[in-house]
Amino acid sequence: MAIMLGELLIREGLVTEEDLEEALRYQVIYGGKLGGNLIEMGLVEEEKMARVLSKKLGVSYVPPEKLQNLSSGLLDIIPREIAEKYRVLPIACENKKLLLAMADPADLQAIDEIAFRIGYIVKPVLTTESRLLLALEQHYGIVREGRQGIAHEMRCIPLGKRVTEARKKKDEEPGSREEEFLKMPPWATSGENQKPESIEEPIPLSSADVIEEVTEADIIEEDYSLDTISRLLADAGGREDIADIMIGYLGQEFDRAAVFQVRGATACGWRCGVGGRDSKNFAQLEIDLDEPSVLKTVVENRTCHLGAIPGTDANDRIFQLLGGYPATKGLLLPIRILERVVGLIYVDGGHSRLDDRRIDLQKLAAKASLAFEILILKKKILML
Repeated sequence: MAIMLGELLIREGLVTEEDLEEALRYQVIYGGKLGGNLIEMGLVEEEKMARVLSKKLGVSYVPPEKLQNLSSGLLDIIPREIAEKYRVLPIACENKKLLLAMADPADLQAIDEIAFRIGYIVKPVLTTESRLLLALEQHYGIVREGRQGIAHEMRCIPLGKRVTEARKKKDEEPGSREEEFLKMPPWATSGENQKPESIEEPIPLSSADVIEEVTEADIIEEDYSLDTISRLLADAGGREDIADIMIGYLGQEFDRAAVFQVRGATACGWRCGVGGRDSKNFAQLEIDLDEPSVLKTVVENRTCHLGAIPGTDANDRIFQLLGGYPATKGLLLPIRILERVVGLIYVDGGHSRLDDRRIDLQKLAAKASLAFEILILKKKILML
């Protein structure tokens, strides 16, 4: 459906091939649907997109004004739970035939389930997603959520579950790092004049670094080396797999690890692990990159940060979710595609010195970039 939509948009003169390629790249990195990404990127107006989809799907388009003045009797046909689950709105009804506004009128399973539950013949019509969400809030009190939604539950289960004996011993010692993490701020002990090191750019990699298949037995039994991670990333089926693989690898040796997405002028929480456990609120984190923060520094300079984390309002919000500022140093690395920072990796604590692991983690960031590029190439192959 996405490929046909792209071809139709080009044929209608609404986007160029370059626009479509950029939207596909955006989709691989950030997720979502092709049409929604084109709208979010400002390449197509939402109403024009809806009219093209209407033509493509062979269903009528309902303009926004038709979603406003709806009778209570009409709204009673669709209970709130159904409206919220399927994101649908009744528009008109005659002789047990219900006209139902949907953002995805091609969802035949949803249409069949709704028809069975309410006992009406359902005829779907198309409307824009943003207008539909506004109408659902107006008529049913269904509060709109963000792109991922507050109910989004992160999958942050480390791929390598074994912890080395050295790590276990350290965690059992009095005054362990887990306790030290809760001490804020870090400059109280490490000295606020400590400056982060300036670090060279990530080491470029070729596709030869990404090789053969990994079996399920490997995933269960193996502690993950960088070579193993290369093979897993080469086989990644999507963006979520890439994030899970990175967190799984980092969670083996660092007390805390996090992966951020960078979308425009905002950095968003994506995955994180604290002491081998996920932080479910991390996905709700949004940091404006106009605010002073360690994320802003790395994105602007496109280089790593290794050192103490300065105290700012934005950094406070980040490290509150991670259990406190690092006791000494933190390491933050950019993930770049076409010279643009699209993600960030953060680690601290654990049984490995950050200074010693810096080069390998730079390689990890570069391998993650290649994994995204492989997914983008697959999308482009399907377009030909």
